[in-house]
Amino acid sequence: MHSLSKLFLTFVGFVGLSLASPGGGEDLPAVCDFAALRARWPKESCEALTSIQAGLPDLLRRVRPYTQTYVLVLLDRPDGVPRAWDDPVLSRLRVGLLADTPAETIAARYKFAQVVPYPLSPAGACALFADLHRGKIDAGLVWAPLAGYFVAVTDVENRLQALPVPQPLPPLEWPKSAWEGASASDSDLFRCADRIQGVLESYGVAPAELLTANVEESSVIPDQPPPEDLAAARVGEALYYRYCDRCHGTQAVLGRRGLELRQRFLQLSYPEFIRAIWEGRPGRGMPAYRGLLDKTQIEALYQYLRALTLGKIAPRQSTD
Repeated sequence: MHSLSKLFLTFVGFVGLSLASPGGGEDLPAVCDFAALRARWPKESCEALTSIQAGLPDLLRRVRPYTQTYVLVLLDRPDGVPRAWDDPVLSRLRVGLLADTPAETIAARYKFAQVVPYPLSPAGACALFADLHRGKIDAGLVWAPLAGYFVAVTDVENRLQALPVPQPLPPLEWPKSAWEGASASDSDLFRCADRIQGVLESYGVAPAELLTANVEESSVIPDQPPPEDLAAARVGEALYYRYCDRCHGTQAVLGRRGLELRQRFLQLSYPEFIRAIWEGRPGRGMPAYRGLLDKTQIEALYQYLRALTLGKIAPRQSTD
């Protein structure tokens, strides 16, 4: 517990308990308490945060597929969240970002209602996500590895959604004075980095390099589903638990968002299923997985859900 307390004190010690940001002058909320956040991470997935101290940038640099990716992290809105960068909803957003980072370049391209800068510091990043959860801003425009970390440890109610920026940009560089302290072992860091990468994937965030590449056209989708293949279904099972169970639950019946996936699955044609995965379902909270899942992987997901619905594969038991 001592190391966790030291981590928290190190994190906030640069500015004390009063932040030079929107919401400044208030005590740091629970979203900034690294000791509490650490307790939410599965121990088998990531032991490192007990020993990382203030070396979080060392961890984030290891989320390598996303080093050139930025993402707009949004709080659910009554009028819906934008699912594309030409969505008129963007013009109504109050968007927070870290000052003096490539996020400013992105913000200059779009006519947000308001751009709110936060200090380029650990406390500034913390304040940004605290204000997002409080509803003081509508979105945060953030480097993807940093966004993945804060989403992983704060979005316990699945209130956040993500829209990746479709062009590569330079990674975030912290001031050398911002972080101090020892780091963890490479093996621990890579386990934690894999956890962050998995969170980004489950929220439908594709690496920017993939979003700019040519993708397969929907015109090549076959009309009929593939023959049953239990081996492919097992591949699909692993994909389901990496990308889908966050919302749909371990049994694809009722997840955190109360979505009945098996019943809905039976109502979709095979082309509709593939398009739903690739394009998402705007207005229903489902992200688009184009750039993350190819046709072969989506076919495997279909095989798994079909086998699960027909009772040929037993669902995993929830560990909650």
